Amino acid sequence: MSALDLSSSAGDRHLAEPRIARRMRVASRVGPPPVARRDSAARAEQRFVETALRGRSARQVRACLRRMEPVFVSTPRWSRPQAFLEEIALDLAVGEPAIGCRTVGFRPMRGRAPAGTWPLMLQILNQLGRGGGQAEVVATAVDRDGFRAGVGEALEGAHSASRHRLAVLLHGIEHMPVEVLSDLVEQWTRYRERHPEGLRVALLLAGGECPAWLDLPELHRVELEDYSEAETVAALVARCGPLAPRRLMALARFTGGVPAMVDAVSEMIVAGRDGGQVGAARGARLDVDLLLHGMGSVADEIRGALDIVSARGELSDRLATLVRDGASAPLPGDEPLFAAGLVKRVRGSGQVSLRAPALAAMLG
Repeated sequence: MSALDLSSSAGDRHLAEPRIARRMRVASRVGPPPVARRDSAARAEQRFVETALRGRSARQVRACLRRMEPVFVSTPRWSRPQAFLEEIALDLAVGEPAIGCRTVGFRPMRGRAPAGTWPLMLQILNQLGRGGGQAEVVATAVDRDGFRAGVGEALEGAHSASRHRLAVLLHGIEHMPVEVLSDLVEQWTRYRERHPEGLRVALLLAGGECPAWLDLPELHRVELEDYSEAETVAALVARCGPLAPRRLMALARFTGGVPAMVDAVSEMIVAGRDGGQVGAARGARLDVDLLLHGMGSVADEIRGALDIVSARGELSDRLATLVRDGASAPLPGDEPLFAAGLVKRVRGSGQVSLRAPALAAMLG
């Protein structure tokens, strides 16, 4: 079986502590810690914040929603947007002033006709001002005009009825019928124009690619980035408990911080399907075959994407170049690889690389 050597020294243990847990721990302290320890913890916290790529995306989104400005979040494949948006919703709910959020995914609506999506969209909006905890609101429309009117009425109802500001977080919008999304955007824009004094309902849309026709006033575009190395370490420790430090860093680098890969590896370790090898304190050599097999459906999806793009000669050659060189200048023909979720832009260099060493292992 093949192996991958990703040796590295252990990182600061502070980086492995989840952000919400740190906030709760700090808030529960009785009295301040000694000055030296406080300064050290503050520096470690600052290092984590500065290098947290996915955390940076979250801060951008939270800032926009607190200003009640519309946001589009581009979500590459395997980026786990639902978990990201649920954490955003939690942060906004406990912040001051509070913003109540409703997070909804539209992947199950793939292939449905517009009329099949209208009831869900109207139910989501009608429940906004009610806190989402009451009996299900029955709402539908008989035609497109009725749907538009229903959306406008629901937004106005939420605006006037809710004690808190609100946000609708919709992901997987590429699976929504185009006319349904277009009507929603049109009605939200009209709602915004009717309330120059200030909005009570913000809108976030998330999907693989921002539609070319989407033209919302003051729309902010945010890319949902993969975990940084420190964030990956934190995620692995939070889900799996303590692991051998060098092997932990090797796992973080192997997955490249791709959230779906991190989740799959974590589940494998927790379930004991790694045979005790992944968490063992025996250097930093990873059993690549074991890892790829243990990733299950995630690895199958990635292999499927690799097979599709590799069927085109120029894309296959491009992948081979990236495997060999690690990173290179972007080319005009890279767009299909970005759309497939296989490559990323290297922050700070403007170059393009594979999203994770795991992809190179699959190609090998």
